[in-house]
Amino acid sequence: MADENHITNKNPHFKHISRAPYELGRLLQEIGEINAFGKPKVTAEASQKIQAAIQHAENANVAVLSGLEALGECLFKASENLHFTLDYDVVGDIGCLIQHLAVEAQFLQETEANLNCFLKHAEVIQEEVHHG
Repeated sequence: MADENHITNKNPHFKHISRAPYELGRLLQEIGEINAFGKPKVTAEASQKIQAAIQHAENANVAVLSGLEALGECLFKASENLHFTLDYDVVGDIGCLIQHLAVEAQFLQETEANLNCFLKHAEVIQEEVHHG
């Protein structure tokens, strides 16, 4: 995962890295609908929000996949212990959790790839200042 202080200083929208899924969702709501037809144009602030969303998607995906790997290792080691037993309900709950996390990881990978592609082709423009 990214160094929170290093990234936060460069991008004010990338914060709370330990809450990546929540922050990603919040940023996606703030960014709103992205029109990718033609050469998209985004403001510098929107570009920073998209970059922060990309980093949160990547961080959340790493956490999900690392956690799944650790859970798999624990279950494998438990299977080697003759005195270790699990109730069927617990096994079912673990199965549902793993299934949910795999779907979340797919969503995170797609979100990261789509935002990276959009930002790669976007033109960052300066916001117009309106004087009243």
